[in-house]
Amino acid sequence: MAEQVMISLSDVPTHVEKQTGWKPSMSTVRDWANQGKIRSRKIGGRIFVELDSVFGLFTRKEGQER
Repeated sequence: MAEQVMISLSDVPTHVEKQTGWKPSMSTVRDWANQGKIRSRKIGGRIFVELDSVFGLFTRKEGQER
């Protein structure tokens, strides 16, 4: 099984901006994590996000499962 690439929650806005040209605020990114729109894990007191889930947030078709 392929290992998931994890990035810090604070790096998410930069990756979104590279993909879409729009840079979300940190509160928006935290909301996405809390709502389950992006997969995240708390490791050692810090929150990390699966990079694939960030890319998937903008490539899913309407009605598709997360």
